[in-house]
Amino acid sequence: MRRDMRHIRLGSIGLALVITLSGCINEDNEDCEVDFTARYDMHLVTNEGTELNTVLGAEADIYARQALSNHLRDIFSDYGRDLRLAFYDAEASTALQRADEHEMNATSATYAMRLSPHAYLHTALANVRDSGPVSVTGGSDSATHALSQQDADTVPSHGTGLFTARLPMRLATSKGQTFDVSLYMANCSAALVVDTVRCATMTGMRVASTGFATSMTVADSLYHFAQKFPMVRAPRVAVDDGAEQVYCSVSFPSRDPAGTRVVTETTAPFEADEAESVLWQVHAYVSLADGTVTQTILSLKKPLRAGQLKIIKGYVDESGAVRTDDMEVAVSVQLEWAPGISQEVPLG
Repeated sequence: MRRDMRHIRLGSIGLALVITLSGCINEDNEDCEVDFTARYDMHLVTNEGTELNTVLGAEADIYARQALSNHLRDIFSDYGRDLRLAFYDAEASTALQRADEHEMNATSATYAMRLSPHAYLHTALANVRDSGPVSVTGGSDSATHALSQQDADTVPSHGTGLFTARLPMRLATSKGQTFDVSLYMANCSAALVVDTVRCATMTGMRVASTGFATSMTVADSLYHFAQKFPMVRAPRVAVDDGAEQVYCSVSFPSRDPAGTRVVTETTAPFEADEAESVLWQVHAYVSLADGTVTQTILSLKKPLRAGQLKIIKGYVDESGAVRTDDMEVAVSVQLEWAPGISQEVPLG
């Protein structure tokens, strides 16, 4: 395990990091700092296995199930790769006092560090590298420290399972303190699995999902939503055999009447009642041999939460419309759809 204790410059912040806490007149005076250790554990709270086995449990779904499971193996995983740590002043201000980066490459890791005795708010992020449209923004103080999705009308699917943590810490003058830091998943996934044999004239299909948060402030684990929801591309997943096509997006969670936050409890984290209005949607565009496109909007009133996988299973009918027996999904179809024609159901 690598124990790299160098102070670094955070690329996403562009901020020179210095220790400025009380009691240190001379920065080189080691008596101003005390040793402590912190243990970081990845906690995966998910319904992925249950959802795959329940929705795609039939023999005819075996290839789609294997393909989707393989596609999501680096998303729903408690394996931490890169780890970013930040320590903020919890008393005089919310300013950043120290930041570190480590190659974790494990489900848990312990690091030895030194800081001045003080009260801190400590945050941790895992798997930000290679996450696609998500990056760390702000960070000079705890209020602006966030995971932010790129600002665009259409964005790629997230490339990693993102994990976050926050922990109030009071570092005493005594040595040997140990802190346990638990990281929980911050994004989720929606998949559309369709049988296409009924639509002999289908020449292609595009899928995207929408209705999701665009950023999350790390210190309070709260998600934030843009005025206009971006579309998150759901690329087609390669399936070895069978008649089913699989499309999958990874994004931040949807709005939630109970409050959109990181999920940390494990009793029934994904049980939810329907909201009064639509919370999120999957849009499917089926191209036909005659040059027309059929748009199907699949709308859901139950939230999609951090750590959750929702699979919508259905088929494409003769007109190119996506049909499903899922009672949680409302279906709206526009034949001969063209850009500028919209039957979107209002969200939120």
